[in-house]
Amino acid sequence: MRAALNTGVSWWRPRRREIPLANHAAAAIADPAGGLDAAVLAALRRLPARQREVVLLRDVEGMSSEEVCSVLSLTEGNQRVLLHRGRSRLRQLFEDEFREVR
Repeated sequence: MRAALNTGVSWWRPRRREIPLANHAAAAIADPAGGLDAAVLAALRRLPARQREVVLLRDVEGMSSEEVCSVLSLTEGNQRVLLHRGRSRLRQLFEDEFREVR
């Protein structure tokens, strides 16, 4: 299981380019299922690598904080900070994007 998680984390690391959300927000309105997936993925790509990794492992993969700390070699405090900052940044990205669409 650990090898699979590390492979997934390694897959996300090189994808650091930023993609504008405007097109994805419009797609989310037109096609809620597919567009929302695209908008979430685009927003995740805009996070710094460590925040993205923690958010993905905690919120997408459903790992516990202890598991995330072990996989990413983080302290509990650092994991909490990265998770909070990542979630806050995602929230802000979506608020900004959907404010523009209206």
